[in-house]
Amino acid sequence: MSARGAHARQLQILATTRFPGPAFDDLGRRHSARVHEDAAELARDDAAYCAAVDVVLTWGGAGPFGRELMDAFPALGLIGTYGVGVDHLDLDAARSRAITVVTTKGAVERPTAEVAV
Repeated sequence: MSARGAHARQLQILATTRFPGPAFDDLGRRHSARVHEDAAELARDDAAYCAAVDVVLTWGGAGPFGRELMDAFPALGLIGTYGVGVDHLDLDAARSRAITVVTTKGAVERPTAEVAV
């Protein structure tokens, strides 16, 4: 085991949907991963859990993830969004909180083009 792996902290991950394939199960084996479709509802109902979340995985269909919602996740360091676009994210709010935003850019371009044809 590498030195980094020996001291790696288990991340608290919130996903707004269970994404397809084995990746979510793999996350669950390595970290604490939870699915809740409505992050705003979760923020209202379980503030203690939200305070410990390190990573949010979301998509545009889950609704906006803006400044007020980011405030409910004070430990948040990474937002991963899958699908097309980032319009549902307040990028200025993320930047001001030093939250890294990553996307799956290009992942759905070919399937979308094939459907369009």
